[in-house]
Amino acid sequence: MLLLRIRPVWVVVLLSLTFLGPYAQQAQGQSCLRGFAGVWKTQHGSMTLTVRGNQVSGTYGGSRAVSGTVTGSVLSGTWRHPNGRWGRIRFSHDGNGKFAGNYGEKDAALRSTWWGQCSASLPGAASGATGASSSSGRPSAEGGGVGSSSGSGSAAASGVAGVFGGASTAGCAQGFAGSWSTNYGSMTLSVQGNRASGTYGSGRTLSGTISGNVFTGRWQYPNGRWGGVRFVHDGNGTFSGNWGEKDAALTSKWTGKCTTLGPVSGGAGGFSGMCAAVSGTGGTGICQNPRTEQLMNEWLSRAILPQKPGSSLRYDCWGRAVGRAATGTITANQNPDTDGRVRCDYLRDHSHLYPSTNLGTMREYLDRNLR
Repeated sequence: MLLLRIRPVWVVVLLSLTFLGPYAQQAQGQSCLRGFAGVWKTQHGSMTLTVRGNQVSGTYGGSRAVSGTVTGSVLSGTWRHPNGRWGRIRFSHDGNGKFAGNYGEKDAALRSTWWGQCSASLPGAASGATGASSSSGRPSAEGGGVGSSSGSGSAAASGVAGVFGGASTAGCAQGFAGSWSTNYGSMTLSVQGNRASGTYGSGRTLSGTISGNVFTGRWQYPNGRWGGVRFVHDGNGTFSGNWGEKDAALTSKWTGKCTTLGPVSGGAGGFSGMCAAVSGTGGTGICQNPRTEQLMNEWLSRAILPQKPGSSLRYDCWGRAVGRAATGTITANQNPDTDGRVRCDYLRDHSHLYPSTNLGTMREYLDRNLR
């Protein structure tokens, strides 16, 4: 009689493990906040991924396909266009709703960047799912730029808003490198990675590190007098900050204004001149307003990317991050696949995906200035 009472209990337990186990495992992988399954906003368009076990499949940019396998927080696979064009990808999930990675054409090196942000989990997703490793797969590069803008470097793989973070050497209009007029005399700074050094006044020196749009360091006189300093760049050619004696609190004001522009200004024509060759006509919606593309160029030239220490990245004419990343140099030598859209329409459609530490997203900047 004792066995008969126990057996039903074990039957129930075994059935639960047999039938609920796979679904529980699948649910863990059904949230793009923690894994790859779900709907993503990427700089190559909307992407939907489904994960079964360690296998991933999905679509992006309409009828373009991705497939692959997941190992830990990394998805490796292929992208494919309906016309047969294809290539490989590698995405790294940050465990907080973002991925960053690279793609390439066919079997070429993965040198172009591809990042995304979770916008929706699939139905039935477990909101408390843990570990990006349970849901990732082998994706394919997305259409908007997949296989169309080849880079000649390697990109850092981190989360979207945190993919980039550190110093910009694009000139003092956007970063700290360049010549400045300050309330303590002329100052010249050079930037290498996240390190900055220079001179001001008469034989006085500055040195320190850059994190995002903040410079923290030390000033020193030839006679040995020294102290601390902290500058905050506004992304528009000026900084404000404070300094103090030795290790005392930084209570005295120090401000500066950029007097020379770096290469991002593009010479006499500025950023608009640099991008004129890729600007088309016949835009739709807000792109029928000529001021829209002017504002886009303004944002691209001034926006400071969030980036890792040691990186020196800026936006190019198509909203792609180029420059030096923590793992190598990123370049983009070809225009992206725009599906027939002119540049303004293409940037408008992706504007919500372009972040900055000083101006908000491009979409937010346009909304503020086109009112």
